[in-house]
Amino acid sequence: MFLIAVSSGMRIQEILELTLQDINFDSNPVKVTVKAGTSKNRKSRITFISNEAHEALKEWLKVRSKYLQTAQKRAANKTYDINVNDERIFPIDYLTARLWWCRLLHEATDKENNLAEKDTTFEFQRTHYKRHIHTLRKYFRTNLPDEEKASTDVVETLMGHEGYLTKEYRRVPEPRLMKEYMNAVGNVTIFGIDESIVEDKDRQIATLKQQMETLKNDIVNQVINTLKSGQPQLIKELMKQTPTAKVFMDGSTEL
Repeated sequence: MFLIAVSSGMRIQEILELTLQDINFDSNPVKVTVKAGTSKNRKSRITFISNEAHEALKEWLKVRSKYLQTAQKRAANKTYDINVNDERIFPIDYLTARLWWCRLLHEATDKENNLAEKDTTFEFQRTHYKRHIHTLRKYFRTNLPDEEKASTDVVETLMGHEGYLTKEYRRVPEPRLMKEYMNAVGNVTIFGIDESIVEDKDRQIATLKQQMETLKNDIVNQVINTLKSGQPQLIKELMKQTPTAKVFMDGSTEL
């Protein structure tokens, strides 16, 4: 749930209303439809989730039914009921989600990082945490925008911040949303390297290999031309510059 929040820009309340019908698992990246009835501005929109959020979601769906059954047993002698037929992906309320988040803050706190630090700015906030659950959405807004990969307009559209956008950008095409999200999703990937980053690195490595091959050929040609010139002094200078080159009497070379 929290990986979905940090990689999609959705509000927790919006995530809690999601059903499987709202998730397009065949899309790459996985596309999420936020229904008009659950969004703050009462307008539907689409957003996406990272590959690691997708993998975590698949793991949650494996144990979701068991969670509901266990929750129903716990509630048997209490004043509330658990609906085992709840179609929501996360069949909990906001207070439970907030409780889970606060529990994670405490579990992740150590001597060096007090992640569960309370906000004492105002008297009524003394039970609130500085890293409250809404900071997940703030993290998305801060980290996804990228000068070279994802524009602010696209990020705001994914978040449903229509009021920020000018009339020109209110209808950003889905292909552009998808492309820029894929380009920058590594910025909101928490635990691992996103596949898009790996692909980008592979392209960089391939380019470097090509450049090295070109340089190698240039050196070989320079050696051959020097040999043909019949100037020993030039050959000696060249060998100093390229000590890894072996020049044979027949004019062939080896690097």
